[in-house]
Amino acid sequence: MNQIRQEERKLMVDGMLYDERQVVEMFDPGRTSKKDLDPRQRAAVELVGRVSPKGRVLDVGCYVGTFVAALVAAYPKVDPVGVDSYGDNIRIAKLVHPELGDRFEDQSVYDLSFASESFDCVTFLEVIEHLDRPVDSIRELNRVLLTGGHLILSTPNASSLPNLFGSVARGYTNLVASALKRPHRLGVRVYFDNVDWNRHLIEFLPSSLNTLLALNGFDLVEHRFLPSRGLSWPVQFLVPGLSHEQIFLARKVRAAGTEII
Repeated sequence: MNQIRQEERKLMVDGMLYDERQVVEMFDPGRTSKKDLDPRQRAAVELVGRVSPKGRVLDVGCYVGTFVAALVAAYPKVDPVGVDSYGDNIRIAKLVHPELGDRFEDQSVYDLSFASESFDCVTFLEVIEHLDRPVDSIRELNRVLLTGGHLILSTPNASSLPNLFGSVARGYTNLVASALKRPHRLGVRVYFDNVDWNRHLIEFLPSSLNTLLALNGFDLVEHRFLPSRGLSWPVQFLVPGLSHEQIFLARKVRAAGTEII
């Protein structure tokens, strides 16, 4: 019985199991100020401050709750809720941020329990690239968002410098493989075999993702590329479109369609 209880306290992080004490140490609850967040989260905190610092905010794919805690620290009047479909992430969020425990819920982006038009702002940070049904996810976010409300979405940039170099290099290696009658090879972005969501299925060009948003009830307000590790400052300044990350601010102008094409 003791062994069973000990195993039940194990939580999955990046494909590895840890006990509750290790998890709390790993995700230091003090890391909630803007200076401690990554560039995507910092940009999203600032955008929430522009569009909904006192509103009801839904963070979809909240992971271990760091962003929700940062919103509460930055904007005391904000009313955030964080959801994630991976149960261990929600359990870790409640452990690391017990004072916010009732703000975290285990839910799927495809079937949120909230009433239609019940949030002023939805944040969707580094999630859409993991999903096998990205269009359905955007339609569901549209449903729970007030008309005139805002969606803040960050995701990798398909036209980043590493992606471009990788495509060029793979084209040459498979050309040589053809000449030598050897098998062709491509990379697979599955990061942890035992964590089914931790893979990149789709990385979007800015125009492709904007098309998806436009066809599902959103108007673009702002798009920008974010600083990338490993990409020098002059390159990021002169050619920002080669950066690895991008963030969208979009406004809901109508309900999304439901037809399947």
